[in-house]
Amino acid sequence: VCTLALATRSNPRAVLKRALEMVVLLGGALVIGAVIGFFVLPSVFQFPESRPGILIRQTMGAPYSHPNGLSVYGATLAGFALARALKQPKGGRLLWIAAAVGGTLGTLFASGRQGLAVLVVSVALVILALRPWTFLLVFLPGAIAVAIAFGESILGAASRGQSTEMLMSLSG
Repeated sequence: VCTLALATRSNPRAVLKRALEMVVLLGGALVIGAVIGFFVLPSVFQFPESRPGILIRQTMGAPYSHPNGLSVYGATLAGFALARALKQPKGGRLLWIAAAVGGTLGTLFASGRQGLAVLVVSVALVILALRPWTFLLVFLPGAIAVAIAFGESILGAASRGQSTEMLMSLSG
């Protein structure tokens, strides 16, 4: 109903773009608040999960948001902010770069596998769409080098002790 109401406005494309931006930035504000809380108020924003975190043992959460949701929100913010940073003139990039870094940190601290998948795919697509030569000359070789050098560690962090069959079923 909300999308239909926005789409029937006089300039639906611009209105829908602004609404999408608002939704992404609101989710991003939740993630940035949780990242700050992770360090400032760990008793509220750090959870000892049965599964290990990606960077550290603790997993980031928020009082009314599950770590998996925060992970996806962070990845969405990171991809969106990276696209905005690459499209901005040089003077207006700093805030978007900071938002992309905050979203990436949120994804890593929340340790959600779906967020990691969203992060990798969205960053790859943004770079491919906006900087194709950078994708071919830097991102793709860098991703291959990281996969070769740290493949076992990455698979271990992604599997979290599950069997390979369970991981490949994408049940999470």
